[in-house]
Amino acid sequence: MSRLPTPPQRPTLSRLVGLYAGGTLFLLTLIFAITLHQSLHRFLEETLQDKAQALADQLAVLSLDAVVMRDYGVLERNALELTRAHDVDYVRIRRSNGEILGEAGRGEHGRVTASSPIELLGNPLGDVTVVVNTDAVNRVVRQIILVALGSIGLITLILFFIARRILRQRVVEPLRQLALQISPLHAPIRLDDRPDLPEEVAQIGETFGQLREEIDQHIARLEQANQFTRAATERLCREQRLATIGQLAAGLAHSLNTPLGNIVGYAQLSRRQLDDPEQHKRMTVIEKQATVCAGIVRNLLTVAHQPDPVGQAVDLAELSEAIAQLVRPLLRDRGVAEITIAGANPCPAWADPATFEQVLFNLFSNAAQAGAHRLRLALTAGTDEATLHFEDDGPGIPETLHESLFEPFVTTKPAGEGTGLGLYICRSLLESMRGSISLLASRPGHTQFELRLPCRSAGGPSEPEDA
Repeated sequence: MSRLPTPPQRPTLSRLVGLYAGGTLFLLTLIFAITLHQSLHRFLEETLQDKAQALADQLAVLSLDAVVMRDYGVLERNALELTRAHDVDYVRIRRSNGEILGEAGRGEHGRVTASSPIELLGNPLGDVTVVVNTDAVNRVVRQIILVALGSIGLITLILFFIARRILRQRVVEPLRQLALQISPLHAPIRLDDRPDLPEEVAQIGETFGQLREEIDQHIARLEQANQFTRAATERLCREQRLATIGQLAAGLAHSLNTPLGNIVGYAQLSRRQLDDPEQHKRMTVIEKQATVCAGIVRNLLTVAHQPDPVGQAVDLAELSEAIAQLVRPLLRDRGVAEITIAGANPCPAWADPATFEQVLFNLFSNAAQAGAHRLRLALTAGTDEATLHFEDDGPGIPETLHESLFEPFVTTKPAGEGTGLGLYICRSLLESMRGSISLLASRPGHTQFELRLPCRSAGGPSEPEDA
């Protein structure tokens, strides 16, 4: 199996800046050192040249008398003393005919040579040649160059690290942070807090900020699209499930309604004819369970085939009181001790009485099955909407179900005891009347729903309150 080639390692910006800055400083130091060496060497050579010329002129003056007097021993001594005392490599005193009158030293080995004529009244008698030793000069030049190079090198090294630190803080590090800024996982950098940044880095930062905003917007749009897709998929699954239930319910309704009606009827008839309390109690249980089964079938049919409500002007206070009177005996057997209605009376609204009765009956049944003992309805009349608050003192609804409470098949009851369609049906029926239902609060001992219904028909004039 062939392995993919390893991509070449790219140099970092910090390394490149250090390399270029260090190379530039080294080149400048080298040029400065060469220039200093040449200038210093030329200066010292000129100084030695002046020194050699001065010695040659002085020796020519001293040698004039000795040449005239033909005292050549003096010339030898003067030449020898000069080579011993003044770092002179070679001294030569020569007659004009080329005869050497005096000579001392190692010969003409030096680089700096000076000559001076021996003249008497303008007549040349000979000349004096002085060769100065350049080793000391070269040694001094080398020492100065080494000291200068060492100092310059130290200063250059210090400047290099200072420049590298400044570049890293002002350029490299901001660029690295700006590069990280593109990622939504990192917090954005506020350029307003960094006025010391160079203009180019600030412009790059603004560009990165715009890219980050575009990425955030793209991610937000993508997340919104994903949420929409998930919601559409869930809705499709629910609709397919409800459609399947509707098909089953349509068949079950015809098959179960008649047997369930017979069971309820015979249970009621048997209960009236029985004198044994225990059997009377059993018949009551049979009647209740058959009634529950009939209600389940009716709920399934309601989900499968939503009714088309006929809206009309109603008084919610009167309608709620009538429904409460109807269900009080049934709920009393289930443990509900009190049902109170407070608030506006009358409370006009636009709704279908039968549909609203089914909604309110479902809420009453849910509260009773949850174990509530006191129910309270609070009505509020408005200009455009009528509001009904339904409260009970049951155990409350778990917080994990608050968001999905009105979706189908969501229930707090144990498996086999509820379909989870009651509140879904309530919401569907209210929406068919242009109303709404929402959960305001739920905790042990207090659960509150809010129902809203319009006060007038869609696009029609307001109905009188006494309608």
